Amino acid sequence: MKISGNYRFSWSSFLLAGLMFGLIFGLMSCEEEIPFNPEAQEKRLVINSIQEEGDLFSVHLSESVPILFTNFGENVIVEDAQLNLYGNGELLETLTFTENDLYQTDSTRVAQGITYRLEASHPNYPEASASFRLPAPPNIILAELDDPIDQVHYPIDLTIADEPDVDNYYLLEIYTDGWVADPRLLSFTSNDPYLLYGSDPDPAGETSFFGRAMWSDAGRDGTSIPLQLEVELPFGGGLWIYVEVKCIPRNYYLYLLTVKDQQSTGFDPFAQPGIIDNQVEGGIGLFTGYSKSRESWFIQ
Repeated sequence: MKISGNYRFSWSSFLLAGLMFGLIFGLMSCEEEIPFNPEAQEKRLVINSIQEEGDLFSVHLSESVPILFTNFGENVIVEDAQLNLYGNGELLETLTFTENDLYQTDSTRVAQGITYRLEASHPNYPEASASFRLPAPPNIILAELDDPIDQVHYPIDLTIADEPDVDNYYLLEIYTDGWVADPRLLSFTSNDPYLLYGSDPDPAGETSFFGRAMWSDAGRDGTSIPLQLEVELPFGGGLWIYVEVKCIPRNYYLYLLTVKDQQSTGFDPFAQPGIIDNQVEGGIGLFTGYSKSRESWFIQ
């Protein structure tokens, strides 16, 4: 069999191909191996503390774990650390480790108008510190529970007067204690576009939440903020409904926002990893507080 045709050797193509292969192998030879030993990472103190106005300070202190740690739910509690609490720069109290594995104050309670700073030290870890200032409680100027739509869905109208010239962050929670001994969060829906911490809006534009939502007063500073909610009660009445609106510091808001972002990835290996906001200097965790206002109704 004879194959005929016109072929022309091209020096330019040959040189271009050689240049590309040389570049590829050159880059491969320049790769630098980066050592990765998660067990050798420096352990740090982990502070977990969310305070309500009027409560004694309570802090859970543990140590960080390697990135490949798989025993979820197991915390190495640090028992012999020194935790000093400061208020507006002055030492208020040194926290005491208690039988319930928490560091607590004996007399100092969370109050408004004070910038709190917690400093934790231990010879086996770098020093860790964090601070927050308690905001004023939200001003609810309207709270109405309307007649049920179908004996299952109950509309609630709320209006909050935002304090002007202050960066406010809000957390809304709805719960009941009518079915179980401990309070249980209730699912609810809303069309208000600035609420976060729920699922993505459905085609009808309605956003669903499981017990909580949050927002900031950005673009609504000093105005009245109306909320139209709808609570689902699939098991009928005979219970109390509680609506709590909390004013939270910025560090708490960013923590909740980044937790939501991390949860939204759904363990998708191709999703952008969610990094939880950390406000602890030299350590990891959250040291914050909140003030709240509450409304309640009894459902027959």
